[in-house]
Amino acid sequence: MAELPGDDLKCKAQGELCFDNDEKNSIRVLERALEEEHAARATLYLELEKERSVAANAADEAMTVFLRLPEEKA
Repeated sequence: MAELPGDDLKCKAQGELCFDNDEKNSIRVLERALEEEHAARATLYLELEKERSVAANAADEAMTVFLRLPEEKA
């Protein structure tokens, strides 16, 4: 679909962005990819938080054992 010379000026005058169909399709594809990236990042943050929790629990258990050793030697 050819754009008429005045169409671009009309869009700019109305404060709108004008895109042809290919550009609109590209924008949709990029928006979808961005949504997928956001979902993947959220999943990774959840996984990271689980790993942090496991590491914190392991550190607490190790400290408990470490502090118990002098008591057992006495």
